[in-house]
Amino acid sequence: MNPYIKLATALSLIALGAFGAWYTTSDHYQKQIAEMQAARQTAVSEALSQYLSEKAAHDKAVQLAGDQHAQDQLRINNLTSQLGSVHIHFPSGGAVSEGGTAPQGADGTCRMAATRADEYLAEAQRSINLIGQRCAQLNIDAIQANSVR
Repeated sequence: MNPYIKLATALSLIALGAFGAWYTTSDHYQKQIAEMQAARQTAVSEALSQYLSEKAAHDKAVQLAGDQHAQDQLRINNLTSQLGSVHIHFPSGGAVSEGGTAPQGADGTCRMAATRADEYLAEAQRSINLIGQRCAQLNIDAIQANSVR
């Protein structure tokens, strides 16, 4: 047989073997790449699903906090308006002492206890107003802190 034909046949067999090896290897890698892409897509889908469920839970918590804030603010406003209109009136006769008589002013009314009580009630009213303002500010601060999360 002609040495060139032998050489051509040998080269053809080598090329065919190399092509077969490349084709087999290429097919194998394509399957691995497809499996990795499928696994990656599954991981992304699971992560997205988890993120969406956590976001939904967070949004629900924010909504509930907003509803609670509205209720709290309404209560604070009602209390502040009610406490701002508290008035206490003392009877003009005043308190009676152990002896059955009360210290009286020129017009026959007891002024000493009423004046001191008015001072204490005015102080209490200022404190109540400050408490109402502080409650409203704490509620606002809580809303801001919840919106950051």
